[in-house]
Amino acid sequence: AVTITNAAATSFNNTVNLAGALTQSNAATGTTTFANTVSVGSASLKGTAYAINNSFASGGTTSIANTGTLTKTATGNITSTGAFSTGLGDVNLAANITTTDSDLTIGGNLVLAEGATPTLSTGAGTAGNILISGSTDGTAGAAVETLTLQAGLGSVTFGASVGTGVADSLTAVTITNAAATSFNNTVN
Repeated sequence: AVTITNAAATSFNNTVNLAGALTQSNAATGTTTFANTVSVGSASLKGTAYAINNSFASGGTTSIANTGTLTKTATGNITSTGAFSTGLGDVNLAANITTTDSDLTIGGNLVLAEGATPTLSTGAGTAGNILISGSTDGTAGAAVETLTLQAGLGSVTFGASVGTGVADSLTAVTITNAAATSFNNTVN
C-alpha cells in the first residue's frame, strides 16, 4: 500500500503495481499525474487536478475526489472491480471506464475529448448504476464525439443537460442496456 498524506504536485512517472491501496489522505494541491500503467488493489484519491495518461486498473473501489479537471487520455482504459466515482470537478474523457457490477458516478461535468468515443459500463447483464451529475458534452472542433452507456440491470441518470451547445454537442449518445434511464434536464 502507498499513502500520501500531504502533497502539492505528485507524479508517478513509471508503472504503479500495488496489491494494496493507493491513498491520498489529504487533498493534493497540485496536479497528480499517472504517466504509465497503474494497477492497484483499490484507490482513494483526493486532490485538485488529475492526469491519467495510460491504463488505470483497480481490484476494488476507486474514488477520485477531484475539485479540478480529471483528464483521461485515449491510451488505456479505467477499470474498477468495485464502484468508481469522481468528485465535483470536470472529467475530460477519451477512454472507457468500466466497473464490475458496481456503480459508476461522475460527480461533475463530463466532457468528451476531441474525437473520442468512450463507453461507460457497469456490465451487460448485471447490476450497477451510472450517474453523471453534471452536464455531458463533447468538445468543439472538427471531429465528432459519441458516448455509449451500458448499465445492464442498473439505471442510467443524466443529472444535468446532455449537449450544452450547438458547437459542442455530442453527435450521439447510445444506451445499450439499462433497467431505467432518466434525463433530468435539456437534451440538445
